[in-house]
Amino acid sequence: APAQIVNYYTSTEAAPAQITLLFDANRPESPGRPASLADLRVTDDTGRPLPPGEPGELWLRSPASPRTYLGDDDGVFQ
Repeated sequence: APAQIVNYYTSTEAAPAQITLLFDANRPESPGRPASLADLRVTDDTGRPLPPGEPGELWLRSPASPRTYLGDDDGVFQ
């Protein structure tokens, strides 16, 4: 059987905020849908939200994302 292609977007810090989609040849431009706890938006280069259908930068967040880094008492890595 042929392999299934899966789009998966996240980062180490935002692992609970993710987007997953089994590839659909009818919608190759679609990155998928966010996980149930994820909040996302597409922005321009300055961080302003873009309307649906416009390409831009994808921002993900989740209430389950870590708020601090181990050993980063000063918040340098935030």
